[in-house]
Amino acid sequence: MDYPISLTKYPDLNLCLRPGGLFTGAQILKDNAPLKKSRSKVLVPLADGSTIELKIKSGLDMTPKVEFQGIEMEVMPALPVPWMIWAYIPLLLIFVGGAIGGLCGGVAAAGTMMALRSELPKPLRIVIALLAPPLGIVAYGVLAFIFIKASQ
Repeated sequence: MDYPISLTKYPDLNLCLRPGGLFTGAQILKDNAPLKKSRSKVLVPLADGSTIELKIKSGLDMTPKVEFQGIEMEVMPALPVPWMIWAYIPLLLIFVGGAIGGLCGGVAAAGTMMALRSELPKPLRIVIALLAPPLGIVAYGVLAFIFIKASQ
């Protein structure tokens, strides 16, 4: 889902923010075409040939924000705090399971955030978001068991 970006100084620009995926970052689109991004900076061409610079920033809840001339704009709504807590619970596996726990917890947390931000029907998003953290914990248990058995 694309979220419109409104710049008061440039009302004629047709800009949108497309949230990132699991392996892709957020993108800024002009007239439904993605603009080239260098790190977190995007140069938006204007009709007179000049450009303006937008920056894409991301917070703890992976909600991209757009910065223009030092002013940070929330283009899309932030996730509610209970969903953020639920999504990040599997990251506690880092302290229990080290690298394997971190991997499983990170994938579960990213999967939960991705599901909540996706364009899937709302009931399906909620089911996936509720199942991803426990599945990450189960995956850690299975992998840890396999590694323990393999090392014996």
